[in-house]
Amino acid sequence: MKLRITTRLVSAVQILVACLGSVSAAAQWPTEPILRIDPGTHTAMIKGIDADRAGHWIVTASIDKTVRVWNAQAGTLEQVLRPPIGEGQLGEVGSVAISRDGQLVACGEGTSLKDVNSVYLFSRSDGRMLAAVHLESAAAVSVAFSPDGRMLAVGLGGMDGVRLFAIRGGSDSQMRRLVPIASDDRDYSESVPGIDFSPDGRWMVTASGGDRVRLYDMSAIGRTPAASLAPAIVRASPDGGMMPQSARFSPDGTRIAIGFRAGNPTMVSIISATDLHVLYNADTRDIPSEKLQNLDQLAWSSDGRFLFAGGNYKAGDGNSGERYLVRSWGNGGQGAPSDVWHDARSPITGLATLADGAIGVVTEDPLLVAMRPSGRDIWAAHSNAAGFCTPYVDSCLGEAELQLSTDGSAVRFAFGPNGAQPASFSFGERTLAVGMGTESVPALARPRTQVPELGLNWDRRYPSTVTVMGRQLTGTLELATSLAVAPDEQSLLIGTSRVLRRCSTSGKRIWAIPIPAPVVTVNITGNGRLAVAAFGDGTIRWYNYADGKELLALFPHADRKRWVLWTPSGYYDASPGGEELIGWHVNNGPDKEADFFPASRFRGVKYRPDVIGKMLDTLDEGQALSLADAARNKAPANTSVAAALPPVVSIVSPEDGSSISAATVTVRYTVRSPSGEAVTGIRIMVDGRPVPSGPELGSVKKGDEQSVTFAIPARDSEVSVIALNRFSASVPATIHLMWVQTAAPEEFDAKPKLYVLAVGESVYDKPELRLHYAAKDARDFAAAMQAQKGGLYRDVEVKLLTDAPKDDIEDGLEWLRRQVTSRD
Repeated sequence: MKLRITTRLVSAVQILVACLGSVSAAAQWPTEPILRIDPGTHTAMIKGIDADRAGHWIVTASIDKTVRVWNAQAGTLEQVLRPPIGEGQLGEVGSVAISRDGQLVACGEGTSLKDVNSVYLFSRSDGRMLAAVHLESAAAVSVAFSPDGRMLAVGLGGMDGVRLFAIRGGSDSQMRRLVPIASDDRDYSESVPGIDFSPDGRWMVTASGGDRVRLYDMSAIGRTPAASLAPAIVRASPDGGMMPQSARFSPDGTRIAIGFRAGNPTMVSIISATDLHVLYNADTRDIPSEKLQNLDQLAWSSDGRFLFAGGNYKAGDGNSGERYLVRSWGNGGQGAPSDVWHDARSPITGLATLADGAIGVVTEDPLLVAMRPSGRDIWAAHSNAAGFCTPYVDSCLGEAELQLSTDGSAVRFAFGPNGAQPASFSFGERTLAVGMGTESVPALARPRTQVPELGLNWDRRYPSTVTVMGRQLTGTLELATSLAVAPDEQSLLIGTSRVLRRCSTSGKRIWAIPIPAPVVTVNITGNGRLAVAAFGDGTIRWYNYADGKELLALFPHADRKRWVLWTPSGYYDASPGGEELIGWHVNNGPDKEADFFPASRFRGVKYRPDVIGKMLDTLDEGQALSLADAARNKAPANTSVAAALPPVVSIVSPEDGSSISAATVTVRYTVRSPSGEAVTGIRIMVDGRPVPSGPELGSVKKGDEQSVTFAIPARDSEVSVIALNRFSASVPATIHLMWVQTAAPEEFDAKPKLYVLAVGESVYDKPELRLHYAAKDARDFAAAMQAQKGGLYRDVEVKLLTDAPKDDIEDGLEWLRRQVTSRD
């Protein structure tokens, strides 16, 4: 296996190696914008979790191709880390770690691709990629920082073993280099999913499915140029035949907890950190051995009193009441077992140690929970996607169902499993109805799954393969999750874990298309024109049944209020707030973080409800756009998303969370323009209010570091910098500043001043558009606000415009910009 290292700060020799070695890596990443869902939480299986030593931050990695940083106390999403991505599985993240000080985040691609898998190093605070290592033919299934943050260990897939890198250069959020500092240990017969450092950094332990636990002495690593990464001790599995999956040092460094893949019996072993001999096994005697369950994910409480474990261990009747459990043992794993948490509908994929004995739990569902040792939730971050029925839960497969109108313009589904929280969406009215409101949608048909004379063999209760007259229609690595028979009984629509496929009833495969997530359920419209499928990422998608070409996608938010509906090219319609649920991911090469722009940034280019309204009639996006443009009597706008990309602004200083004590602050920032468009201005916001003294339009230089000084209130505040071009505004770059009182506060009136621009337009050129009361309403409103002087406000200043020309209104807006301060 070859190694390629590429960072921004490298020597001349390394630059040459990087240029030659990155060709294969760069070729993987599309350069055109990619439309993605981002509702503020993960939308697919969470594969990993970690937390910093103080328990301030939680990081999670998902096959939705993002890493997310959470405030461990509040449960709020603080940052989204975006590696480059591509089609299919390219860019799925399978492992994650955060340095003990919380400054650095490492993640690894989790799929064994043919060409390149990568390990990325990010700055936790601002989301910048600091370094990248590209590995050929090996997925990074586990990553771990040394306690001092100077080394990164990578456990690889297949039989490629373990690699160790020194983290060199930079401080805080500056660029780093990942430099190999020891020979690889490739003496592995399987992948290395478990890797951990002792609290003092002296030892590293790995767990591999090849029945081995290895302990490495790290004292000489990095001190000698030719250090060899060879284990000091190798032990077979604590119970022969069991496959170690995870390894976790106790907080005092004297013991190591080992979790295993599903086995008979279910086991968790605690071994000596000195010689790896078994000290004791945690009590799992009550778990039935015939179920082949596992407790392969482990975490200690921060004080070492409790050991927690989770996996596919579950309890219940196998129906809707079944839950996956977190098990706890006191006395460092020697105490009596207790199932302390049971709120997961899918297997537990990771545990992390938090402060004050708490732990973080993630599941396939995807779900993130911070919980106390007692099992009580501190907070939970549920998926914001419609549940339908998550495809990762075997007891739930086949329970979801899409009901369709004959032409596909109305669809009924459920937000929750087993038909819970029913809802419907109507194209004609562009409405999302929930609960009893779904009854107003008439004549919706369920999918037809059985036709006796076809010889169709598929059981929705135990989905695996689909056969017709004994001929198998699904692939060997596919799980057939759903099926629908066409109205003419001549073909089938089959949804699987990998593709959406149409086959003839004679067994011929007509078409198969890649999918964004496992299929949950499918249906075919009564007129036979459309295939409709619901997916594990929370989307419902419409396809031309003739050729499988995607036409539309709907994302209904789990709040059952917001929704967004879009075409493959990104023309969309949305409820209020819905256009923030999708956006455009833009790769910036293999060694730099990607950009993400919400669809709202392209409203002037892509907000086209008229195009959406013609899609089901034309079954062709190009035709729908032409008809919509003709109806508007307007020439089509040829501006592409790539050409209309907003600027990207980054705050250089002060850092997020900095303390301030002065009445003014100087913010240094940089601006770049992915589209090449000129940056026309900068807007400064303090606590959501504009600062009037920002740079004048046309004064912004792309790429150069610039600064602006402005007044801030004597309190904790939020400062945002927004860059503008002729198309739109950037995503705000935001920092939080903490106010520190250094002197006795001056006396001042706590009441704000109110500025009012009241505009009432009653007179229009067209007589039929003239109004009776607009001007009067403006005068009445201005008078009502004037009466608040000395009451709610210390002063009120009003500018009243009635039947005013456009220039006067623009002057009024400019008056507000000049006059209003952050205290008003």
